[in-house]
Amino acid sequence: MNFTRTLIDRLHDILTDTYLQILPQFLLSKSLQAKKRSLAIDRVLAKDAKLRLQQYNVLPLGDTLALNDVIEGLKSNHARITLTEKERLDYRHDVYQAVETCIKIFVKVIDENDEIRDEAERDNEHWKYLLQRYTCEEGILDERAACAIEALWGDESIKNAFKSDGDAEWKDSGSYFFDNILRISGQEYIPTEEDIIHSRKGFQGGIRELHLKWRDFTLNVLNVPRRGERWKFQHQFDAIPVVLFVVDLCRYDQVDSGLNTLEGMISLFEQVVNRAQWRDRTFVLFFSNVSGFQKKLRKVGFGEYFEDFEGGGGGGMIFGRVLEYLVGRFRKVNRSGAWVGVESGNPGDEEVLRVMGDAVRDKIRDRGNGKG
Repeated sequence: MNFTRTLIDRLHDILTDTYLQILPQFLLSKSLQAKKRSLAIDRVLAKDAKLRLQQYNVLPLGDTLALNDVIEGLKSNHARITLTEKERLDYRHDVYQAVETCIKIFVKVIDENDEIRDEAERDNEHWKYLLQRYTCEEGILDERAACAIEALWGDESIKNAFKSDGDAEWKDSGSYFFDNILRISGQEYIPTEEDIIHSRKGFQGGIRELHLKWRDFTLNVLNVPRRGERWKFQHQFDAIPVVLFVVDLCRYDQVDSGLNTLEGMISLFEQVVNRAQWRDRTFVLFFSNVSGFQKKLRKVGFGEYFEDFEGGGGGGMIFGRVLEYLVGRFRKVNRSGAWVGVESGNPGDEEVLRVMGDAVRDKIRDRGNGKG
């Protein structure tokens, strides 16, 4: 009886909803208009809930520089969820803030370098205006400031000084903004997705998401862009299904804080993969920068830095044997028994997206089978 009543109520709701969608608003009573609005809200909420169920988070960890390259490659080359014009307009203030930050750094770099300052003072009108607006006053991106930036940015010595002495987190973004300064300062400016991407690079802290379409679901790549802050946010990532751990193969001959960089990555991976809260997570170990690594092996012997490697130390070394050695080293520190998939490639490769998507798909399948 209860089942029949529930079915009848459901059919009544469907018929009512259909009827209300067909009829124009002015033919409906106030109560039916309210019912129509309520049903419309229910449809939006149901659609939003369905979309959330099709979204899966991926946490990238590992070598900071390689990780940034991989994320930039994902932004540039793969199926991002695109923003509408209205959504892009909402980011205009963020872009302006980022541009103004870059201009302040630009002015500071020029002002603190006697030789470059002398060069800027030759274009006295533009330099004087920027110096006043971005040191004595709150900087505002107006047409005059944009023209001043364009004029000074055209001087190669000034441009090179910014790229070598500017804030490391803003060098690429600043160069991009200054190349496009007249477009960005235009009255009818609408940010592009690339503008928005560059506006995020130097912001303090915070977790950002990169939404990527993969088959029938969305991957949300969570990113804490500042060096050293990803691990600080670890407690916020306990619900993620997949961890992408990125290793830059080319750094096998480099040292960080007195420790070989790859040895440091193995040590970090040991902490991550054995974390008690993540024992049921899927890990993807991505060895990045393969092309550069293969070229470097011809000049710099891998065995010179890893004495227990038995594949030889010269230019005739086989890439596959080196990779097999490194995979063994990383897997050896996995005491938790967590599943670890391995892939290698370059930052912009399709393989990065595919391996994350496959890991999420396998995780979904395991949950469906009651495994996690």
